[in-house]
Amino acid sequence: MKRYIVFLKQVPLSTKVEMDPVTRTLKRSSAMTRTNPDDLYALQLAVKLKRQTGAEIVAVSMGPASAEEVLREALQRGADKAVLLSSKAFAGSDTWCTSLVLAAAVRKLGEYDLLLFGKMAVDGDTAQVGPEVAGQLDIPQVTHLMEV
Repeated sequence: MKRYIVFLKQVPLSTKVEMDPVTRTLKRSSAMTRTNPDDLYALQLAVKLKRQTGAEIVAVSMGPASAEEVLREALQRGADKAVLLSSKAFAGSDTWCTSLVLAAAVRKLGEYDLLLFGKMAVDGDTAQVGPEVAGQLDIPQVTHLMEV
């Protein structure tokens, strides 16, 4: 059976988010959240491919416990399984640290046919995590994909 792993991030609904003066990270509790819009395109593609191939979709999110909402939405939209990577040690992670954690999760999950990421997160606009995960796993990557 084919297996697609889709990565989803919980992001603030608004750009008006407070910063914690001590940790210098976003106070996520001060903002309503949503699934990163670009990540929903990746999930939508996975669901489309699942209909054609019968693949299993595993949704993965790294974040606080509240990111469970993102995974519940993924399950409602067609994902078969969901994995939340949550630890205080991950708080404030930059793209490189995030890619290390996500690549480790991929290794732990085992076999896959496709890893799908949205273009970028609206709360960072770096577009680096997907390519960095590919680098960590030493696998080829395609960016700015328009159609499959």
